[in-house]
Amino acid sequence: MFKTGVFRELCAISAGIEGFLTDREGWLLYQLARRASGGCIVEIGSWQGKSTVWIGLGAKASASHGEPSRVYAIDPHTGSEEHQKPGEKIWTLERFKANISRNGLDRIVTPIVERAHNARRAFEQPVSLLFIDGAHDYDSVKQDYELWAPLVVEGGYIVFHDTQQAGVKKFVDEIIPTGPFAKVYFQDTICYGKKVVRHSSVDAFRGRAMIRLKNEFLDVCDGAVSKEHKKWVKQRVKFVRALLTIL
Repeated sequence: MFKTGVFRELCAISAGIEGFLTDREGWLLYQLARRASGGCIVEIGSWQGKSTVWIGLGAKASASHGEPSRVYAIDPHTGSEEHQKPGEKIWTLERFKANISRNGLDRIVTPIVERAHNARRAFEQPVSLLFIDGAHDYDSVKQDYELWAPLVVEGGYIVFHDTQQAGVKKFVDEIIPTGPFAKVYFQDTICYGKKVVRHSSVDAFRGRAMIRLKNEFLDVCDGAVSKEHKKWVKQRVKFVRALLTIL
């Protein structure tokens, strides 16, 4: 359930920042950041800070229970392949910093202007929330996961964005049912799970079921189907997803 007042306020803030993140995805990141504990938060892929602000405000909201988690936002700020054009340079760091500062997150968010695999060489802090939203090809997603997931504490969250993208989808569909994930869940194009040491048969079942449900949801969203059919599928997906969360 959305807390309408807070949700609307955060949506208004998010609307002023360029980026590819739905309000429901942002709200999920906010809630995960509020619940994350036992380590810092790492975001791979920040662009102009849309997701970073949701995460940072979630970390800030958790301060009533102690010190807010530090957020490390990793991005070279030269744009991804879909943003780059021949002869045109992209530099988003100043806009990122402005969005972070405007929302009072300077003391919580630390930008790391680097590619994720290079940033990992000098990073050894425990991580309570890992948000993977860098390059979307299979090898890059796999590399980001393999380098950074070992730092995530037991009970921490590993979150993937843009799981409708072919490379991300392929890796997530492989790793979620077989990897160290419990309480798998999805919201729009985000899929995440809690890191566990022992992957039970129930965890595996829920992971496989959530992946199938996620893909069905994303397929119907992108498909050329009637509004009535799309509405019916979304309602069924929502119902089955709610049942799976009981496991």
